[in-house]
Amino acid sequence: MPTIHGAAAPSRFSAQSIASLKSILFGETTQVYFEGLQPLNAQANLNKSISASVTGGNLVLVQSSIGTNWQINGRDKIILLEEVGERGYRVDRMLEHLVQANVFKEAAAIILADFLEGEEPDGSSLIKAVLERFAQSCEMPVVRLKGIGHGYTNFPIPLGTDAVLQLGKEISLRCSR
Repeated sequence: MPTIHGAAAPSRFSAQSIASLKSILFGETTQVYFEGLQPLNAQANLNKSISASVTGGNLVLVQSSIGTNWQINGRDKIILLEEVGERGYRVDRMLEHLVQANVFKEAAAIILADFLEGEEPDGSSLIKAVLERFAQSCEMPVVRLKGIGHGYTNFPIPLGTDAVLQLGKEISLRCSR
């Protein structure tokens, strides 16, 4: 069933994020387009196009659904993950759990959206290193997309709908609603 991953509280998110969500909800927009995605592994640099639906969402929720009726099926899909407030070692552990549960086994690609906060007690962050190490271990393309998650800028993205991920020199994502 198609859903939208996006901002839900108008007072907490940017006006642009809320306007984008309303545009999708009220049928003013039939596609969302994201450009400037960053490659995180060699497979993302290959000049190819992937047509698949996008699934996923918050990493903690995706990980906690393993073994339930709600576990996502990543087969032939683009898996989007985002997180807020989790430290690097916890993000690493959750991603490894998803690997061991074969969630990524036959995925078409992985999009790592915003991973916010999660600082170590000394104020540093291990998130970037964890995500890069994870991406390097993946056999499918892994890209980074900022502006989707729990930050002030939180653009909506349709899940369970047709999408095209263009890889190579200029990486982009187009989703239909």
